[in-house]
Amino acid sequence: MPGSAPPAARCAKLAAQGSLPLPFYPDLAVTDDPDSGFRLTVYSPRFSTGYFPQRNRFTVLVETHSWKDYATRVRVTRNTIFALAELVAEHGLAWRELTREADEAATRLGGTELVLDYSSGWREPAGGVRADAAGGSGTRMIDFPGYAWAREISPVSGEPVTIYDPHRPQIWHVPFRDQVSPALVVRAPLGGYVVPCAWAAEIGARLVLHGIHCETVRTASSGVRVEAFRATQAHFGTTPFEGRTRVRLEGTWQRELQDIAAGSLFVPIAQPGARLLMHLLEPQAPDSLAAWGFFNACFEQKEHMEPYVADQIARTLLAQTPGLQEEFGRRLRDDAAFAANPGARLEFFLRRHSSWDSSMNLYPVFRVDELLASPGATRG
Repeated sequence: MPGSAPPAARCAKLAAQGSLPLPFYPDLAVTDDPDSGFRLTVYSPRFSTGYFPQRNRFTVLVETHSWKDYATRVRVTRNTIFALAELVAEHGLAWRELTREADEAATRLGGTELVLDYSSGWREPAGGVRADAAGGSGTRMIDFPGYAWAREISPVSGEPVTIYDPHRPQIWHVPFRDQVSPALVVRAPLGGYVVPCAWAAEIGARLVLHGIHCETVRTASSGVRVEAFRATQAHFGTTPFEGRTRVRLEGTWQRELQDIAAGSLFVPIAQPGARLLMHLLEPQAPDSLAAWGFFNACFEQKEHMEPYVADQIARTLLAQTPGLQEEFGRRLRDDAAFAANPGARLEFFLRRHSSWDSSMNLYPVFRVDELLASPGATRG
């Protein structure tokens, strides 16, 4: 935050008013285990502290502990808001200029690489295994003001639970893993994204709600050189989350020729909301529309053949297609899981048959290098 007081000074002011402010969010590295210390988390756009930075804006999380009494929580929140107001009065003009520069810079992101997800390099041990007290890259020891605690077997759940004693303040000397690294780096399209007609109304309405500029393609184009994402694996959530079935996609972008119909939606990358746009339309981003299940139908196989029909098709293709027997045999030798899976063996041939649905696992949003919408396009 250029031009403003350093974080330590800002925290010190709140501390002088009786608070215990932190320059980081205290996520325990292992759930319910204070000995494990903390890890830095970069929150995805579903969270307010992850959303607003993608819109080139500062964000502050004011969160008072639920165990504090109501009067204390009101006082702490009031002090924090007043401190923020003082900072705005002192640095607001400079911050406004920074946000203008950030908006302008975002319009030039086409063709550059953006980080859409981060990893702390830390994974909570499975099976409730306790974490090491320290060690590993990006780890430093800190003194953290906490309370005395003990682990007990809960008579309710029958599992170990941490019991805190708020009457016994205690300084914890614990590790803080404060380094993160890129987990998903994506190159922004040079021109933007195209959403085909079938999805244009729903997706366009969602984008406009986020302040994303969209244009309707008025003139159809044949054989447009695009990048298309085809999923090799779709991992659906086993239970609904926030009323939706989430999906994690594996796959790659590849160059293809696609027809773009009139009525499709063109979303240019050259706009202030470019970062947020990529979070919404890049299929592997953690909070993309694809990840939230808006395109699940594209990754569900609709057409099936009875095994006896598929088997006959496979035999016919083997007899009529030069080299297919050799390719099939090589796959059987090199891929034990494939060889042991009757369905996968039949699908090997069905994918080569004229009846195969070529749109299966095709993400219905394309990247393009050029501006597709005409000057008279409808804008959202």
